[in-house]
Order: sequence, then C-alpha cells, then structure tokens
Amino acid sequence: MESSEEAKLIEREEREEGKEEEGNSLPVEEEKKKMKIVFGFDESEGSFHALSWTIETLFGHGQNPDFGTLLIVHAIQPFQQYFFPAGP
Repeated sequence: MESSEEAKLIEREEREEGKEEEGNSLPVEEEKKKMKIVFGFDESEGSFHALSWTIETLFGHGQNPDFGTLLIVHAIQPFQQYFFPAGP
C-alpha cells in the first residue's frame, strides 16, 4: 500500500512542479469574474432612480460591456379578488 501512495504523491509533486514551470515561462491568463447584480424593482419613483443610478454607475461611461450581468426582478402586488354575495 505504501508504494502506491508514494507513487501518487510523487506524481502529484511532478504535476505541481510542471505547473510552476509553466507559470514562470508562459503568461497565465487570469479568469476574470463577472459581477452579477439582482435588482428589485417595484415601479416606485425611488426604484426608478436607483435603477438608473445602477445602470449608469456599473455599465455607463464607456466601461467594458462584458463587465457583468444585471437581473431586474419586477415586483408587483397581486390582484385582490373579492367575492360578494349576489342576490337578496
């Protein structure tokens, strides 16, 4: 059992050394994380102002369009259903 565990350990060390050598000789592209924003919207004046500020701040002024994702959740009140008895 020890020989197989030692072999796995040696293979892992060799892979890590190979990664370090590649990192030193070749530039590694860093993965850029995209920002995800969920915005709650309820048709109030404050909500309109907050939405316009968010869009201008995050996606305006010539910034990269691949900067992130904006998900707008539109919240409305459900319709009220009233039942009244009909007749005398």
